[in-house]
Amino acid sequence: MLHRLIQIESKDRGEFLWSAAWFSTVLGAYYIVRPVREALGSMDGSRDLRTLFTAVFVTMLIMVPIYSMLVNTFERRILVPVIYRFLALNLITFSLCMRFLDPQSLKLVARVFFVWVTVYVLFSTSLFWSVMADVFSKDEG
Repeated sequence: MLHRLIQIESKDRGEFLWSAAWFSTVLGAYYIVRPVREALGSMDGSRDLRTLFTAVFVTMLIMVPIYSMLVNTFERRILVPVIYRFLALNLITFSLCMRFLDPQSLKLVARVFFVWVTVYVLFSTSLFWSVMADVFSKDEG
């Protein structure tokens, strides 16, 4: 049935299905953590959002060169699983902190989580597209 909707050569179907599942997972994970980020970011009201977005900006200025260095230094087959495992470990750590820390400490964790979600989106989406650029040729669309 898939071949009726999209013209995919049989040799590329497996790669196409894996890439679709992977991207759905990346987007699904973001759409799960985004409302949590927004709720935690608004804990102290809208005046704190300006500070949070400034922190996001500064963090991205720092993280983009680090990400570029990692991509240029390590092979994809090593980098992709390491970064995704690192991001998963971060999510587990945030979850444990939010569950067990006192309310005052939770405010700091909420701010860090707000900024971290942006870094998560950058890394997970960029990794996906860099792999797809390597897997599929320009002719394959």
